[in-house]
Amino acid sequence: MRVWIFTRLAFIVIAAVAGFFLDISHPWSPPTISRDLAIAFIGGAVCVLSWGTWLQMMAPIFTRAWLRPSWRLNPFNFRQPLQFVHLFAHTCLAFWLVVFARGAVSTVPISVDDSAFLMFGAGLWAGLHIFILLFLRKVEHDT
Repeated sequence: MRVWIFTRLAFIVIAAVAGFFLDISHPWSPPTISRDLAIAFIGGAVCVLSWGTWLQMMAPIFTRAWLRPSWRLNPFNFRQPLQFVHLFAHTCLAFWLVVFARGAVSTVPISVDDSAFLMFGAGLWAGLHIFILLFLRKVEHDT
């Protein structure tokens, strides 16, 4: 169990280090910022909801019930796909956190490109929790 906590943390640390080396781009015009960020957030949530719903229709191929996302479970177990989405959402958020920290001390302000990882990661995280609420009877707690 501890191995998966360290594996998840390793992925998050690697994403954070990658965020440190990302070239901060110049900002776009303000009208496109809110629209593009909303699209990234909604796109992440819709991806998780549509993908998860499709997999639930194929549930007999996987398992009858999925486990709630947990740091202690294997994120690469294809019979528990919510675990990978959980890891990917946190990885996107960690990447953006480092990009934001760099942008806070940089002379170049943060752009939509740099903020897209935040919105996509938050959209994945929100979509994951909406999916759990919608399919509550098919999602079990980790034992």
